[in-house]
Amino acid sequence: MMVGIPYGLKNVNINFRDIDVVLPKKSKADEKRIIKKCTDDLKEFLDENVIYIVNDNQRPTKTKKILENIEIKQGDGIIVATGSHKNPGDEWLEKTFGTKKNITVHDAKRSKFKYFGKSSFGNEVFLNSEIEKTEKIVVITSVEPHYFAGFTGGRKSFIPGIAKFETIEKNHKHALNKNAKVLKLEGNPVHEEMMEICKFVEEKKDIFCINMILDSEGKIVDIKYGDIEKSFYDACRISRDIYAAKIKEKYDAVITVAKYPMDISLYQSQKAMENAKLALKDGGKLILVSKCREGIGASEFYDLLKSGTPDEVMDKIKKGYKLGWHKTAKMVEALMNYEVYAITDLPKNVLEAVNIKPLSFPDLEKLKGKILLMPDGGVTVPYR
Repeated sequence: MMVGIPYGLKNVNINFRDIDVVLPKKSKADEKRIIKKCTDDLKEFLDENVIYIVNDNQRPTKTKKILENIEIKQGDGIIVATGSHKNPGDEWLEKTFGTKKNITVHDAKRSKFKYFGKSSFGNEVFLNSEIEKTEKIVVITSVEPHYFAGFTGGRKSFIPGIAKFETIEKNHKHALNKNAKVLKLEGNPVHEEMMEICKFVEEKKDIFCINMILDSEGKIVDIKYGDIEKSFYDACRISRDIYAAKIKEKYDAVITVAKYPMDISLYQSQKAMENAKLALKDGGKLILVSKCREGIGASEFYDLLKSGTPDEVMDKIKKGYKLGWHKTAKMVEALMNYEVYAITDLPKNVLEAVNIKPLSFPDLEKLKGKILLMPDGGVTVPYR
């Protein structure tokens, strides 16, 4: 059985004796009609200058398809909500916006910040002060399953999107909580604090939120827009239906692909590993496929991962959390419960230093037992 496995922007064909494949659902929706309806209603909101908050190059959001259907006025501004990610670079900015004029790339450590209050979790909330320049804000984002926030989208444009490093760090520490997991919102402390922070902004600003939902091919299935809370929860219901994939049993081996653009680094690719756990037998083979185009990503995450045995690393995380360590914790859990392998462009010694066994594509043909392929592992959520 010949199956194409995404790797970067290409597919690698592998011949399996037998394999199951799970993908998010595809859409037959009229994308142009959906975009036009949204942007027509948005135009009524654009009666004065606005700040647009948009996702960076590590999210699949079709920002350009919205912006090319409206007029960006002189006096409007755009903030690229990078959270704690690095600057996406001039080439991406030019490709997405056609200009670098009036565009602010958020920097969690160096931007200027405005204090918005203290959350009930004790977090001092500082957000990028650029949003103080207008009374109206347009958020353009997309909603996909997220391994500890439940879902992306909506409130995440503010936190981590345009938040100060320390604000992000304190929020993301909740990722160690057992209720911080994919598809879960109620009782999830990460999400609940994010919603509090979103309300801080709502009290001071008029917000029009665009929450798009994409299918497995990146096509826009629907857009829920307007009120940031209602549109987010409405989009989550559709996203759940698209990305949750029913399986009959757990598998001996799961091949999970961090699909472009999530394959930018090992740090981002971890999300694909997290979803694979849901379909894997204890002690099974978890196989990550990701180019890791820009290497390992956040060095703190990797340095901690290679600093000791899985048990020792987990103990360090519990004693003193730092931003990014939640990913380390999730990866350590995988290393403690499964055999972890990876097909990447990373040097073999980089993987071996963190107890991940390097593989090549031909090795996949030798796998035995029940095998599952998740060609879009970062957003596909298996369930029984």
